[in-house]
Amino acid sequence: MKAQSVEGISKVLFYTETLMLLHTSSYSVQAKIPFSVYGESLIILVQNIVIVLLFWVFSKYISTVEKIVLAILFSLYSFVLFSGDKFLD
Repeated sequence: MKAQSVEGISKVLFYTETLMLLHTSSYSVQAKIPFSVYGESLIILVQNIVIVLLFWVFSKYISTVEKIVLAILFSLYSFVLFSGDKFLD
């Protein structure tokens, strides 16, 4: 953060990890697993989202269009995963 640089960090890694944690958290919520079991995944998901946002702020190579498209896709995908069967009815 001090150098305001993300050089050497893979954005694809954080996108993939965010998707994985999104799946884990949404499955746990839908399966009504106790929070004590999946809480860590949910907290790490929030941390990853903050890291992705910081990555977008400090990266010179990510276009505004890519940021908007990914934000919309992640938001819609999260909505579908967390709403579960309620979305399909």
